[in-house]
This record gives sequence, structure tokens and C-alpha cells, in this order.
Amino acid sequence: MRQTLLALLTGQGEPDLGDVARAFAQACEAAGGVVHLSDGRDLSVGGAWPPQPLAQAALRVPVGHGVVGLVARNGHAVRLGEDRPRNSVHRQLLGIGDGGFVARMCLPARGVDGQILAVVAVHRATTQPFS
Repeated sequence: MRQTLLALLTGQGEPDLGDVARAFAQACEAAGGVVHLSDGRDLSVGGAWPPQPLAQAALRVPVGHGVVGLVARNGHAVRLGEDRPRNSVHRQLLGIGDGGFVARMCLPARGVDGQILAVVAVHRATTQPFS
């Protein structure tokens, strides 16, 4: 993962955040990943793998709400053995139906000054929780 992320971050122009989500997901043996960008008030999807363009464009999470919103507010990583976001667009992005659950790990991504710029989240089946 380190080589993949370094290659993405040192390339010309801005990195494709879908590629960053894929690199984290693959390194964590996850089914998918999402990079949620923070403007300090709301989180939007900067990139996801596998891509879900409609859900990515529609999902907005207020900082402080839901798991990714709490990570964006308090800066503490979270692991959940079983999670089902209430937001139907978020469930679509994670590839789970109304009754489905996923195991999730959400990590804050900080800038040089310590400000939380994003939350990187990976997910997989509940039968394989993150340790």
C-alpha cells in the first residue's frame, strides 16, 4: 500500500481519490473504500472504490453526525464489527441493502497543521471484522 499511495501522491497533478480509496481497501483486504473530504462543516465523497457515481455525488454527511462525521469531529479512528448507516445513499455507496450490515474502519486524515481534511473509511463483510 505504501508504494501505491506514494506513487499516487507524488504524481503530476492531484491524485485520483478513487485510486486512493482502492489502495486502502486492497491493503486492508476490504471490499471497498471511501475518501470523505471535509470542509469543516460537511463531508462529501472525494473518491470511492468500487465507484458508485450517483451515490458519491449525492452523499453529504454533517461533521459530527454518523460514524464518519464523528471521526471528522473528534479525530479518533473507529472500528465497527457491524454497522448499517441510516442514510440510504450511504448504504448504496457501501453496497449494502436495507437489512445489510458491514464491518467498517474509519480513520482521520490530517493536514500538516493537524486539521482533519478527510476521513478514509474501508468496509467488508461482518464475518471478517477489522482487528
